[in-house]
Amino acid sequence: MRKLVSAIALSGAILATLTACDPPMPDSLIVELAERTVVCPESSVDLVATESVLDVSSFWSDSMTNACGLSFNIVEEAASGIEITDHQGFKCEPFLTVPVAIDAAVITFMVGENYELTLDAPTLAGIFSGKITNWSDPAIAALNEFGVFEDQEIIISPTALGPARDAMEFWLETETGEDLDLSFIADSNELESDAIYALSDGELRITGFSSTLTTGYPLANIATIPGDLASVVVPDARLIQTAGTQVDLVKDVDAQTVDFVYNRDNEVKPLLGAVDALAPYAPIYGIKMGLCGEDTVDLRNTARYLLRLDAQGVIATGVSSPLPEHIRIASAALIDSGNPSLKLETEVTQ
Repeated sequence: MRKLVSAIALSGAILATLTACDPPMPDSLIVELAERTVVCPESSVDLVATESVLDVSSFWSDSMTNACGLSFNIVEEAASGIEITDHQGFKCEPFLTVPVAIDAAVITFMVGENYELTLDAPTLAGIFSGKITNWSDPAIAALNEFGVFEDQEIIISPTALGPARDAMEFWLETETGEDLDLSFIADSNELESDAIYALSDGELRITGFSSTLTTGYPLANIATIPGDLASVVVPDARLIQTAGTQVDLVKDVDAQTVDFVYNRDNEVKPLLGAVDALAPYAPIYGIKMGLCGEDTVDLRNTARYLLRLDAQGVIATGVSSPLPEHIRIASAALIDSGNPSLKLETEVTQ
């Protein structure tokens, strides 16, 4: 059985007017039209969800089932279906990949009884380059007036979430103007919460913002102006989403991929409903969704649902953040472009 869920019925005359454009309709309009009229089969696909979206996946499933009849089964591995990951690679072999949410690289730590730690880009780069090796280093002391950092070796976790590591490397290179190679930190292949819980005294780890929220571990504050304690920010969802207003779209239709990259030169924009822009927390990265196995209408419809504006709103109730709107539109349009059940007229029939 198939259901037709239609929020707004568009007449053929109006649709013809919209689609007989030169140049063609922009992706934003195509995506909006697709979300107003959705054809849904009664079907189910397998879904592998990383920790950062596991909580919201139940809300996705309930709303999808109630609204459309579509559903998904959450599994640990799937050769065919949808995989959402914040790790470096997919367990399956996706034929299409797009971001489904955003996260940010942060530093979590365990150093004595300290629950607060402030760092800046030069100090953090010095730690990763091996120039700063002890928690009693003057550069750390200058940023942590009330901390108790004794003579103790700094231990860098040997693994990290790959996208978080790469985002941190890119941000530090951009801020310091110097090359930095973090390839000595290997891609993690375990649950990130388990890795954080296993931290030993004196150890710091590059991880995801969402992972620190999941575990309750502390994360380092960042002085956005080196050495200036008045510029210290505490990474949070609002600052991460503000950084999302500065990203550039990276789209490769041939490779069937959409991605984004942070660009500090882009204007910082206020979040929806705000007047002034916040200070962006820059080392952001995408939590990616891969479509694997046979390319079917059911698979694309399910993946497409997770990029609907309402489904993205659900993400904001969890530990990660929804996509910037232009990235959401590009991702949805790529999925729609290969969906034979979505038929939007591209020219007027005389």
